[in-house]
Amino acid sequence: VAAEYADSGQATNDEHYAITITPTSEGLLEIDSSELMMQVCKDCHDGIAAGSIALKFHRTVAAIITMVCSQLKELTGIDVICGGGGVFQNRLLVEH
Repeated sequence: VAAEYADSGQATNDEHYAITITPTSEGLLEIDSSELMMQVCKDCHDGIAAGSIALKFHRTVAAIITMVCSQLKELTGIDVICGGGGVFQNRLLVEH
């Protein structure tokens, strides 16, 4: 649905849902998915079109990947990543 919406020419910005990524005491990065799901549910409840919600969700996933990679670069100095699997075959995610 997100790709169809994006191809329709209606996608004009990089808006995504608010997300929080917090470092843990174990050195991990924790993503609060409950906040994301509440925002998606609110948009559904408010009657936002499914394509718009899907596009915004996919943009959020892209933002999460970017933020996590940036934080990991700062922590490790590694500046090259390899994204594999089905997620990175999603054109919208790869382009963002």
